[in-house]
Amino acid sequence: MSPSKHKIDDLVYLGTGGTISSGKSEKGLAPKYSLEEMVAEIYPEIRDYVNNVHPIQLMNIDSSEMTHENRIELAEKLYESLLGKYNTNPDRKARVVITHGTDTLGYTAPLLSFMVQGVGVPVVLTGAQRDWEHPHTDAKRNLLFASLVASEDIGGIYVAFKNTVIRGTRVRKNEAPEIDDLNPFESAHIEPDGYLRPGFSFEFSEYAEDNYGESRSPVLDTKILPGSVKVIKLLPEHDHKEFNHIIDDGYKGVIIEAFGTGNMPSNNGNSLIPVIQDLIHRGVTVAVGTQTGGTVDMHQYASARPFLDIGAVPLFDTTTEAAYSKLMWILGHTDRPSEVRKRLLRNYAGEIDKKNIGGRTKYIKQGLILSDIAQSILGGGYGGLEHARR
Repeated sequence: MSPSKHKIDDLVYLGTGGTISSGKSEKGLAPKYSLEEMVAEIYPEIRDYVNNVHPIQLMNIDSSEMTHENRIELAEKLYESLLGKYNTNPDRKARVVITHGTDTLGYTAPLLSFMVQGVGVPVVLTGAQRDWEHPHTDAKRNLLFASLVASEDIGGIYVAFKNTVIRGTRVRKNEAPEIDDLNPFESAHIEPDGYLRPGFSFEFSEYAEDNYGESRSPVLDTKILPGSVKVIKLLPEHDHKEFNHIIDDGYKGVIIEAFGTGNMPSNNGNSLIPVIQDLIHRGVTVAVGTQTGGTVDMHQYASARPFLDIGAVPLFDTTTEAAYSKLMWILGHTDRPSEVRKRLLRNYAGEIDKKNIGGRTKYIKQGLILSDIAQSILGGGYGGLEHARR
């Protein structure tokens, strides 16, 4: 389908800063251009698709300076926009574009996806690798592209960057891109949810199209617990001292980036079983991801299975960024370990995909707990939660 099958009434822009709004300063590149200036420059190219634009500058900072309080403010303003505060047509829901620095966009997008669910229309984050003033900037093109994506009939929170649309819970920043690429993001473990194809036509995933619905009511839930989650990247012969102060430092959850498909030392003198068992016994939720960029299947190797038996939770194909956001959001609601583990196994915003969770798990659906593996993870008394809903 081609962009803008129909003209939308209202497009809200929420500005946070980043390279996309930056220019030269005495101390180096820094955010300096207002969202109003930026939108005014691209408006001639989108006016055939949008009746009214509403640029709202929330902040203008480098994304490395973004705090969780900033992200909550962004979630609240997004929710306000979806409820119609800026609508000129009360019968049509506004679409939203968010400008953001690329350094921490991979954390903001999933956290927004958990804090604001059921959006029903496109909410599109974008940024740039080159500043607004650069003679070969990608900033203006990305802002235009995000605006066109926002005019389409899809639903959910996405990142739009150089002809590619990525789900908010799947976006991951890679190393600095090559000069001729200028796209630092990948869609982790699944195909992107959209492409701009040759001939100026969009192609979207079934997921993106199925989540469209202007009559859907968004839900705002900003209860998060900052400082509650520690991420540990496992190293060969990992020093156990890193685990010693987790409880004293106030952490309620730990995400371990394990080896391979979730493997950790369990049979030698450096076994992590006693350490992790003690944390779980003392009420800390331990979730296991992977540092390889693959998916976790802790049934595959004997070195990983003992950790399932003691209550560690596999993250399957959830990215570290999304898992960090999800666990912090869950802990904002409950720190009861059994409930935290149960909620980690639920798919809230497309962060887990049934194709990537291994042959032992029968299925996963939106809002359902993983069926087959839940018994071994949740332990006694939870075997009947195969179809437990949110």
